[in-house]
Amino acid sequence: MSMSLLSRERATESPARAVVNPNAEATTHAMLRGIGVVMLLSIAVIHVVQLVPTFQQLPLLGIAYLILIAGAVGVVAHLVRGTTSFVH
Repeated sequence: MSMSLLSRERATESPARAVVNPNAEATTHAMLRGIGVVMLLSIAVIHVVQLVPTFQQLPLLGIAYLILIAGAVGVVAHLVRGTTSFVH
């Protein structure tokens, strides 16, 4: 999904006359990053709470929880830094 679909300023303009508003685009990016951070941290917290009981019952699933938590925290760190892509 492109950012032009998420921006109201560009949704009403024709593609030939589209003027990029850097402030609107930066605000959209910041809002989407913030929502992503909150969602990923929520997933990580839910799994941290369930970590000990899961390790006691199913150790392999506990390891999977650790991998999920580490991945979520890694993506959160990337989103907080504000870089535009994983490939540089």
